[in-house]
Amino acid sequence: MASPAPQPPAPEPPRKPAPPRAGGPPRHAAGRKADQAHQPQVKNGYAAETMLAKSEIHKEALNLPAHERIELVVELWDSLAPTEIPIPDWQRGLIRERVAALDDLRPDERSTPWEAARKRIFSDKA
Repeated sequence: MASPAPQPPAPEPPRKPAPPRAGGPPRHAAGRKADQAHQPQVKNGYAAETMLAKSEIHKEALNLPAHERIELVVELWDSLAPTEIPIPDWQRGLIRERVAALDDLRPDERSTPWEAARKRIFSDKA
């Protein structure tokens, strides 16, 4: 038995014309110069539109209840990669000093049993 003949592909639906560009007529030689004059203003590496959105987000965030602002801060902090968090030189120096001081301790001096630490922490409480 012969297999049925392959069907031709369905015709593509007609494409909708692109909506008119915001800010004027389609691009052509005369319009390019005007477009260049309307380049977004950049401040601190962000386009003005982004800065507006950032200020709106900031305003909205400040209107959240305290627990939701805290959740937002935690989520934002957690979204950073370790390489995105700058560590100032003074802090790197402090870390080096503390690691060196830790290396100078004997193994039994490096940690404190929980009961001893608990007693020391809560001994000031009345």
